Amino acid sequence: MRVAVSLALGGLMTGCAIAEAPTTATLTSTNEFAPGQQPYGVEGGITQQQLVYLQALAWPQTYTDMVNNFGFPTYRTEAGDYYRLEGSSSWIVIEYSGPQATGYRTE
Repeated sequence: MRVAVSLALGGLMTGCAIAEAPTTATLTSTNEFAPGQQPYGVEGGITQQQLVYLQALAWPQTYTDMVNNFGFPTYRTEAGDYYRLEGSSSWIVIEYSGPQATGYRTE
């Protein structure tokens, strides 16, 4: 099956590798940032200039718009994306209702 898919899509995806899911993945974390967190493995941060932009947004916004403007968050939960505010120990949390960003808060 994978060979047939590779052959069928071969002309469309030159240079792309087919990813295989790891067979033995165990996540053990004793220091959860937020219940249900999913670390993205990036240092998602918001600068002071981006914070000014965030404060001026008209809500709601789409998830895609948020990621395009601010990049991927450091952590993601079902209800929010967590970004570190540059130069501080505060977090900016973009809140979601489904795929729509409905606002933000600081922690």
